[in-house]
Amino acid sequence: MYTSHGHHIPFTALAREQSEAAKEPKACGGVRVCKQCTLEAANYVPALKKAAEPLFHRRGGDMNFIERAKMLVYQFVKEHLEKTDTHITFELDDVYIVWFSKTLQNWKACVSTTLPDGMYYEVTHNGDEKVTYLDAYKKFQNVAIPDDPTI
Repeated sequence: MYTSHGHHIPFTALAREQSEAAKEPKACGGVRVCKQCTLEAANYVPALKKAAEPLFHRRGGDMNFIERAKMLVYQFVKEHLEKTDTHITFELDDVYIVWFSKTLQNWKACVSTTLPDGMYYEVTHNGDEKVTYLDAYKKFQNVAIPDDPTI
């Protein structure tokens, strides 16, 4: 089964022939991020609705900012993992928040993962434009610079 946005509904059978929507799913975040996909999936798998409830505030149905930032990074990393690295397991619990700030309708999260790839992510939400940006950075070095008491 698939949502109307083309994402597979967990715990349901994969169709042998996918619909056109399933071949090119929307970039909405799928069942674990998109409210519409979550609600559609809950119609087929009631346990998903209960599992998804902590992700949504009671007011207006907006996803918790921190959980949303983690989910966006998780999905980005999953899509960009080397396909030949089949020995790597990567779960949502492997994504963690380093720093988070919210000011008025805007928020920013600095996010990392337990993968030894040196990547670092910033998720920035512009509340005025209702758009979220994900920046991915590669860590090249970590240089310790001792304090100079003469400065």
